[in-house]
Amino acid sequence: SHTHAYMHTRYGASARGAITRITLIAGLAGTVSFPTAHLMSDLLGWRGALLVAGAYALLPHAGQFLVTHQSEPHPEIQLPGGGIDPGESAITALHREVLEETGWHIATPRKMGIFRRFVFMPEYDIWAEKICHIFIARPVARMGMPSEPAHEAVWLPFSETIELLANDGDQHFAAEFTRRYG
Repeated sequence: SHTHAYMHTRYGASARGAITRITLIAGLAGTVSFPTAHLMSDLLGWRGALLVAGAYALLPHAGQFLVTHQSEPHPEIQLPGGGIDPGESAITALHREVLEETGWHIATPRKMGIFRRFVFMPEYDIWAEKICHIFIARPVARMGMPSEPAHEAVWLPFSETIELLANDGDQHFAAEFTRRYG
């Protein structure tokens, strides 16, 4: 990756081990820090930032993307997906989250990329650094309505989706998909 190449050029071969340790620590942090942050917040009034990982899907079909309209806490269009639970793989989380938020089963997920963003999570009253894993998958079967409260599955044309997505990272990957395949 560009980060690895930069670190190697800047700091030499020993940077690889440091990057590996940071990656492992970040994974552990995502598992441990969430409950720890809540405890510190409740007991000490501490407010910090949390590192969380999530899996999100571009779901194209016939010139449209299947996206999620989340009406609360404020209305926005999002790529379906969400947090990766402790012990859960990104692919397992992706299947679960897409079903919860859209009511659809998906097939053949392929990793497209990754980005990070910093967001306030009002449901937990904390700031988070979200590591967002973006996948391309095929929506194959509508199983019913979304089970996630305040979520609605919506089909939008590629160009409209890019304009309406709530964050720059999602917009970037939707635009890149459209440029390559649309």
